[in-house]
Amino acid sequence: MDNCIFHFQAPRLNAAHTATGRLRLIVSTDSFSLLALGRGGEVLSLQMWEYPTSLPGRHWAESEIASQLSELELLQMPFQEKTCAVASGLTTLIPSKLFRHEETAGYFRLLHTNTSHLQFGYEPIREYDCHLVWAIDPHLTGIIPQGTIRHQASGLIRAFGAASVTDERSVFLNMRGKLAQLAVFDNRNLQFYNTFNFLKPNDLLYFTLLIYDQFRLDTRRTPLNVSGSLNPGSEEYRILYNYIDQIKFIQPVLTETWPAEAAELPPHYWFDLLCT
Repeated sequence: MDNCIFHFQAPRLNAAHTATGRLRLIVSTDSFSLLALGRGGEVLSLQMWEYPTSLPGRHWAESEIASQLSELELLQMPFQEKTCAVASGLTTLIPSKLFRHEETAGYFRLLHTNTSHLQFGYEPIREYDCHLVWAIDPHLTGIIPQGTIRHQASGLIRAFGAASVTDERSVFLNMRGKLAQLAVFDNRNLQFYNTFNFLKPNDLLYFTLLIYDQFRLDTRRTPLNVSGSLNPGSEEYRILYNYIDQIKFIQPVLTETWPAEAAELPPHYWFDLLCT
């Protein structure tokens, strides 16, 4: 795995440092990022990687991802708390009053006919009176032995909501490689969430403008709030900015112990990891 975007690790890191700490990991089919914290909240390790691809649009198989990550020494160290948030697979939001845990697999039958090979889970998002239901490849659930598996979208939706504006509609975009997640809030109430993979910048523009059109939002007045791997110098940013007048990068709150080396990347790159 040779596409390292950023790598920081405290000198002489060992199991004695991690045993009382916390590990957060986000895994998708084209990237992963991790944050290891010590007992006092100090950053022990901060990393972001993208998987090398040989063909445009080709994603690594989940079995390949699990095999590669299993070789990371840090993931084998003891932590008091381990969380792996998966950003791939299938997701849907169900109103809490309609949710039935015994029907978890059934929520995907209309859109996906073959889900027999997937592992299902769900998480309540009480702030918006709904449940996030997810289905992922079982290979990903074994990346962190004895850790908690969840979906990255639950923490992301909560964090988007906290950053939304009262008395207005707010649009959010998070990017991880070629994975995009879009959400709309109205007066801090969740109205829409969806995720999609894209190949070209025009695909990203199409889905983003579709949301503006669906909710009758003015691209000259309603900002697009962005987190994740959207680079201000990228073609994706340029084409979005041609149509949307205000693109605002979300600024997460960083701890006092945040490594100075992390300034190599804009703070919005770490937003979803920090809210995992």
